[in-house]
Amino acid sequence: MTNSYPIKVWSGLLSDGHTQKIENALWEFIWLVNKVTKEEDGIGYVLRGKPIKVNDIAKDLKRNYRAVLRHLKKLKDCGYITLKRCPYGFVITINNSKKFQKRYDKDIQSGSGESVQKCQRECTKMSERVYKNVQNKLRYRTDIKQDIKSDIKKIFDEQSEEYKLSLYLFKGIKENNPEAKEPNFQMWAKNIDLMARIDKRKPEKIKQIIDWIRGNDFWYKVILSTENLRKNFDRLEMQSQERKGKGENENIKSYRRA
Repeated sequence: MTNSYPIKVWSGLLSDGHTQKIENALWEFIWLVNKVTKEEDGIGYVLRGKPIKVNDIAKDLKRNYRAVLRHLKKLKDCGYITLKRCPYGFVITINNSKKFQKRYDKDIQSGSGESVQKCQRECTKMSERVYKNVQNKLRYRTDIKQDIKSDIKKIFDEQSEEYKLSLYLFKGIKENNPEAKEPNFQMWAKNIDLMARIDKRKPEKIKQIIDWIRGNDFWYKVILSTENLRKNFDRLEMQSQERKGKGENENIKSYRRA
């Protein structure tokens, strides 16, 4: 190895909590630790905050660009680093950086039992702190997911207008494509609920547009969910009125020009 020199990597990094989170991103993390040139309040600035291109990291580690980018995002999601996108790459910092804590190096080199034990205690505390931060972030993300799921699980009775309209739309889809997979009708009903409450669409008008879609040569292929129905409702309503006024047959080419 040419131009080789030691860098500080804490032994706590090898604990179960970290190895499970970092996995194959370990080499990118060591590369970043090696490139830390400035520390402030426990934050290590990689190359003093200079923008870094993913390609440069990939080239040094002899790795694929996509793999390096995926590993950097994993390190960010797990709380080890922060990534700030800029025009020329990413500004990267390392959380809980201790690379330039010379006091610990000096104590260890002195060989005094008390100093070594003190350093070990500090290392253990730092590892526990990082692990706790990671766990808290993961727990927070889990709580958010559970909140979203509980919101999705809001029960729309099968006799409710929202649920019936969702079934009605799917019935038309099923007629055109018998192999269509049954959707999550609670999610579909949620979109109908938003159309009624937020967009102020009347149920009878929604049903009327669904009927029009089922007989249209173009839109029946496009509107395959209540989400698409809500997104395109104004356009659907306008085109249905135009066709009704002209008394013309539906023509797929005319809609493609629209």
